[in-house]
Amino acid sequence: MFSFRTLFVYCACLFAGILFDSVHIPAATLLGPMLAAIVFSFYKWSVKTPKSAIYLIQSVIGLMAGRVLDLSILKPFLSIWWIFVGVALVVLLACQLMGYSLAKLRILPGSTAIWGCAPGGASAMVVMAESYGNDPSLVAFMQYLRVVMVSLLAATVAHFLAIDATQSTQLHIQHWLDPHPLVAVLETLFIIVVTSYLGVKSRLPAGCFLVSIFASAFCVNSGIAVLEVPEWTLDIAYLVLGVSIGMRFSPQIVKQALFALPKILLSILGLISLCGLVAVLLVLIFHVSPLTAYLATTPGGLDAVTAIALSSHTQVNLGFVMSMQIVRLLMVVLLAPHMAQFASKRFIRHSQA
Repeated sequence: MFSFRTLFVYCACLFAGILFDSVHIPAATLLGPMLAAIVFSFYKWSVKTPKSAIYLIQSVIGLMAGRVLDLSILKPFLSIWWIFVGVALVVLLACQLMGYSLAKLRILPGSTAIWGCAPGGASAMVVMAESYGNDPSLVAFMQYLRVVMVSLLAATVAHFLAIDATQSTQLHIQHWLDPHPLVAVLETLFIIVVTSYLGVKSRLPAGCFLVSIFASAFCVNSGIAVLEVPEWTLDIAYLVLGVSIGMRFSPQIVKQALFALPKILLSILGLISLCGLVAVLLVLIFHVSPLTAYLATTPGGLDAVTAIALSSHTQVNLGFVMSMQIVRLLMVVLLAPHMAQFASKRFIRHSQA
């Protein structure tokens, strides 16, 4: 039920998101509310998020992910599809191996570690992990720690390669009043509601996310509808999702996460190093420019990677970068759930033996 406490918590969490965004922290409008909600949770100021809101958020995130699945970007690289698939498989398998190792060493529980190490859109992985019955708090902790590390490292690499990767000084909230075609916005909101309903009815794990991502990709490639997601829609979705995740952090979960922090950092650094090695191979064998190869293989932080690639103008092959990231995102969405379930069952059998 709506109350003054609920209003106060959401306003405080929104302010935290704006504060994080003002200092250009990646995924600020999600990380800020999530961290603020953790503080409120510790002081037992709990706020419950309705399931219907979570379903709608899944559809919004799926819609945003599906918008990058543009076949016109992939088409020029169809002749070398095996490179993209091979690199994506190497990264995916490496992530699953690291997650399995964290679980086997009892650093983190079972499939939570496997989902936390999954490469792809961080918010999407958190949503899908929860749909498969995993703890979204620890998954979010691992995913967004990697987002921050990867994004900061990408910006650093761009800086040393003399690329102008400057960030906008405007806040997200300043874009809330940006003009959007009213018909397109209404169509988009209608698609979000319909895909959310169909996702629930499908009874598939992460059904709202999966239905939305493919509906979005269909709209983008067929031109049947122009998808316009206003900034306020995305920020509100991130706000509610951040509060929902943050409220699930208990002192016990935070203690567990801090205990595992050195190992989690080591696994993230190992993954970044592996992707860097793959980038070196792309440079040496296929003569891809160093920054193009790095941005194409970097594990996560898709929004930040795209922004840096766009700011580099002719110094980065944007089509190559986006094709690699899109293929990996598709493979993660399609294969990661099955790989996580397989690894989880194998882990359970070994632990019971």
